[in-house]
Amino acid sequence: MKKLNALLIGFVLIGIVLISCKKERDESSTKSETLKLNLRVNNNMLVFNSIDKLDETIRYLNSMGDNNLVKFESNLSFNSMRVSLNEGKRRELGIEDDLLAAIINSDGEIQIGDNIFKLDIPNKNVLMVPARMYKNGVGFGNKEAVQTFSIYDDYEKIMERGTAKSSSCSRQKKGPYYWNVSGVEIKYKIVYQNAFFYHSLQAKIKKDNGTGGVVNISMFTLGKNFYKKNGDDNKINIPYANFGGNERVYHYRPYASVSTGLVAYKYDVQFSAYHVTTQQGWTAHLKITCGYSDGGGNSGGGGDCDGCPNPL
Repeated sequence: MKKLNALLIGFVLIGIVLISCKKERDESSTKSETLKLNLRVNNNMLVFNSIDKLDETIRYLNSMGDNNLVKFESNLSFNSMRVSLNEGKRRELGIEDDLLAAIINSDGEIQIGDNIFKLDIPNKNVLMVPARMYKNGVGFGNKEAVQTFSIYDDYEKIMERGTAKSSSCSRQKKGPYYWNVSGVEIKYKIVYQNAFFYHSLQAKIKKDNGTGGVVNISMFTLGKNFYKKNGDDNKINIPYANFGGNERVYHYRPYASVSTGLVAYKYDVQFSAYHVTTQQGWTAHLKITCGYSDGGGNSGGGGDCDGCPNPL
């Protein structure tokens, strides 16, 4: 019996060591990849040498998943808006996407190339000032040096031509909506974030307080979803996706890019929560659309919410 117990203890210790080693490898890998991006922080702003570098970073972070955003910020010692402001305050500023909040500071600022940008989404504006003016302590106070664009304008074309108006879809969202499942608050939403140099479609569900071990959450796409970029005649189909289990948060971001904004999309997602002990369930269906018709006279923009909240 003593030998058996010793063997069991040995296996447990080996398991702990293996898990610890995997965690260290994962953290080391994340740090290595972050360093490869060759980013730096100046004036408490992330500095991207070019728009291509920003696009590379966005694609990398989206592929890594939002759970790794904290490692990205920590590796750069960057005090981002995601870290500085709670989710409610970020919503007031029009920042609905955690990935966007991870690359700007608490004032909505970022440096791309030789220019610094400041997002003012509530007023649908983005301000631009040469970085050399900001370094001189002037910031955005020098009215003659500041240029103002719409958050819906085309960043790349403005940098090339000096001006370019866009017909891209405006920011849309449904949620966040809430369920209270035995004291565990479940929050879910669907959003199209349009912010001049950042565009994304995202669905998200999370346990907002505590882990809620006996509560499972999930979400999956419904029907044929798609998006269409400005200046592109091709419609990109969004693959079916299904996420769920006992983790604290799940998200699906089928589109995230600095490329031009979207001129059409349909994004349809069903969310659910399930209490394992009581076997109670909740479900809700959210849909946002732009430039889309379902053939029955229903066309976007706008959004639908069926059963928010809606117990089974």
